[in-house]
Amino acid sequence: LIQSVPLISFWYDKIVRVVMGKLITSTGDFLYSAVEAADKMTAKGREIHQLGVEIASDNINRLHEYRENLQVNFNTGVELIQGYVNTRAVGLIENSGLPMPKAIQGAGAWIVKSRRESKEREELEKEKEREALEALNQQGRD
Repeated sequence: LIQSVPLISFWYDKIVRVVMGKLITSTGDFLYSAVEAADKMTAKGREIHQLGVEIASDNINRLHEYRENLQVNFNTGVELIQGYVNTRAVGLIENSGLPMPKAIQGAGAWIVKSRRESKEREELEKEKEREALEALNQQGRD
């Protein structure tokens, strides 16, 4: 019917079909580009997530090392203070014949107490870690 009328036939063939073809082609290109961009973004998101997991794992390891070094440095400092108090200050006071000041006596007691507390803290942390591992192993068996 459309082909039988010359003016409508020309208008249909040259304008409507061309415009519709270009519109559909443009829409297809747009959708293809959108899907391609979404795929790239998904891949980058996976890479970012993987890097985040690696960084978090690395930071946890660094934190454990820092905690261990902090404990070692604290114990070393306590030993140095204890050595100084025991050798230098106590030796000087004893040689002078003066009575021992309570502050120095207290410092020695504080050093012993802090070392005992740090050892207890270490043992408590190790016990908690063992309990957590046992709980995980138990869950794995169940």
